[in-house]
Amino acid sequence: MFQKIVCVFIVATSIVLSGCQQDSVSRYLAKINSAGELNGVVLIAKNNEIIFEQAYGFSDHRQLIPLGTSHRFQIGSIYKEFYGAALVQLLEDKKLKLTDPISDVVAGLPSWAKTVQVKHLLGYSSGLPIVPWETLFAKNIVLTEQTIWDSLKSIDALAAEPGTKYIYSNYNQIVIQKIIEEVSKMSFVEYVQTNLFLPSNMQTAFFAKKYPYTIEKFVASPFDQELQPDNYEFA
Repeated sequence: MFQKIVCVFIVATSIVLSGCQQDSVSRYLAKINSAGELNGVVLIAKNNEIIFEQAYGFSDHRQLIPLGTSHRFQIGSIYKEFYGAALVQLLEDKKLKLTDPISDVVAGLPSWAKTVQVKHLLGYSSGLPIVPWETLFAKNIVLTEQTIWDSLKSIDALAAEPGTKYIYSNYNQIVIQKIIEEVSKMSFVEYVQTNLFLPSNMQTAFFAKKYPYTIEKFVASPFDQELQPDNYEFA
C-alpha cells in the first residue's frame, strides 16, 4: 500500500482556561468518554505551554490497554499533506516543474499520462478516477503498493479531462510518490524521514509497514463505537 504515516495525533486548541474551567472541561470529556463518544487524546495549549492534556479510552478494540498521551495514531487522509509537502520541496528546488507531464517523469503509465501535469496531481484535477476499494477488497487479497499501482496502470481512460474537474482520488498520491522517488533517487520513506521528519523534529512519527501495526509500541488501533476494529488488509 502507498505509505501511511503514524504520528502523535491530538485534538488541540489554543484557548486560555482557568482552574475552574479546566475542571469543567475535564468533567465534560469524562462524561462523553463514558457515553462512548470519545476515545482519544485531548490537548489544550497557549503560547507553546500545555495547560490541559488527558487521554481517554483504550488503545484497541479489546480494551486491554488504556490509551495514554504517548500513544501514536494512524493519521488517515492527513498523510496526503506529507506527499504534497515533499513534492513542493522538489518544485522549489527546481528539480521539476508544475507543468511537466507526468509521463516525462514516471514510466510505464498509459497514454493519458501525457496529458496529466504535476499541478493536476496537487489539485486533484488529474482526471484520475476514485480507487475501486470495494472491488479490490472483494478479491480477498492483501493490498500492497504494487496492487494499487497495477490497478492504476490498467485505467484505459481518465474520468475527466485534466484540469477540468476535482476528483478526490488516492491515485494522485501514488503517482506523486513515484515522482518523488524518481526525481530524488530515494525511496519515499527515506525522502520524508530525511527532508520532513528530521528537520521538523518529528521524533516519534514512523511509516506503517503493515496494518495492524504489531511491530511498533504505543500505537493505537482504530475501532468504532461497537468496538469493531478496522479490518483492512494492507501491507
